[in-house]
Amino acid sequence: MARNGRLAAVLLTGMAAFGLYQYRQARQAEKAQAQAELQAGIDASRVLSAAFGREASLRVATLTGQVRSRGACLTGGLLTNTQATVAPYRVAYSVDLGHVDRRNYRWDARGRVMFVELPGVVAEPPAIDMARARTAQSGLFISRACGVAMQGQVAGRLAAAAADRSLAPAYLAQARESARDAVGRITRAPLAAGGLGTVSVRIRFATDPRPQDDRRWDVSRSIEDVLADPRLHP
Repeated sequence: MARNGRLAAVLLTGMAAFGLYQYRQARQAEKAQAQAELQAGIDASRVLSAAFGREASLRVATLTGQVRSRGACLTGGLLTNTQATVAPYRVAYSVDLGHVDRRNYRWDARGRVMFVELPGVVAEPPAIDMARARTAQSGLFISRACGVAMQGQVAGRLAAAAADRSLAPAYLAQARESARDAVGRITRAPLAAGGLGTVSVRIRFATDPRPQDDRRWDVSRSIEDVLADPRLHP
């Protein structure tokens, strides 16, 4: 009986030691996984910061078309003179990548997905091509001063009309989609070149409403969160 008791004690001791060994192995694996997640996040952050820094203000789309405007002035306080102008315009849309840093990256190590949050797409001031404009003036006597005044009115109104058109929701939506495509390409290339292999990229804008069904933006981890993880510090 005593021998059986000693054997049971030895077995229990061995089982406890094995359990402790398994626990330590699990903890080491957990720490190694956290370290790998941290390193991947830091590598991705460093690579993207360098890539985005080179791009700074990235033009992602262009809107072109024609706008019309009219101007008028009085000659001698009695005669009304008018000018009608039709001119081509061009508006470029851009995204400022210069201020995108690691606070805007969220890394899902398990799914190997990099989430990038961008500032909103901006419509740049319109360029009016007055060299190709078509202008018609009418009036009995158009003085030089009157002509200059009407040209100034028309130029300002053409620019305002083009700027208003560029802010139409449909054009802004198209520009955002173009930005997602362009930034996605810019993001994937340096991540692959940096040794991270195949990484999926998901892009949203800070100005977008947060979808209720898109929880991955909430559960994925910012680089700041990963750095603060207590599991990484013995």
